[in-house]
Amino acid sequence: VPTGFVDLDSLTNGLRGGQMVIIAARPGVGKALALDTPIPTAPLLDGAAPTFTTQGELQVGDEVLASDGRPTKVTGLSEIWDDRPCFRLIFSDGASIVADAEHEWEVIFGGTRQTMTTKALETMLLVAESGVEIPEDPARGVPSRFIIDVRNTESVPVRCIEVEAPDHMYLAGETAIPTHNSTLGLDIMRSASIKHGLASVVFSLEMSRTE
Repeated sequence: VPTGFVDLDSLTNGLRGGQMVIIAARPGVGKALALDTPIPTAPLLDGAAPTFTTQGELQVGDEVLASDGRPTKVTGLSEIWDDRPCFRLIFSDGASIVADAEHEWEVIFGGTRQTMTTKALETMLLVAESGVEIPEDPARGVPSRFIIDVRNTESVPVRCIEVEAPDHMYLAGETAIPTHNSTLGLDIMRSASIKHGLASVVFSLEMSRTE
């Protein structure tokens, strides 16, 4: 069965029974930050006053800042969710951000770079007395910060976004903390490929041209 994608059909000679699985979901299903989370919207230059919007005010097509401090477009927004378990993360620079239990953070722990959920960080901090490091992109020229506490807090409305930055990260909070956007579709694809030892192809209306 031809897919209609000429280059793909030339490689595969079309699809056969059992070779295609379609997973459909709304944009941005996954990790989420509180609606009032400040989101930087202009490059953080020395001597310039930062400008912010909030997680709740963002729209598709708006520009936020990628992990390297450069503008990146918002490509997807989730609905607003209520009644999710929420936590307040406290950082070594005095900043704090409220995120749901499944929101993901890029951290360095035990000398390795890894991605951990807010809930997992709460457990990790039981043994990480000095905190868990949040690595910074070298292009920004700022020192790494640490998550020093994760506390249960009352549930608040949350939402997640997707950005077109290749590393799927953006800056959040008043002090511009690097954090993950939602990549649920890619996570499912990666797990399926590893489990079955087969290649996967993803087509998404949210993907940028380079992806």
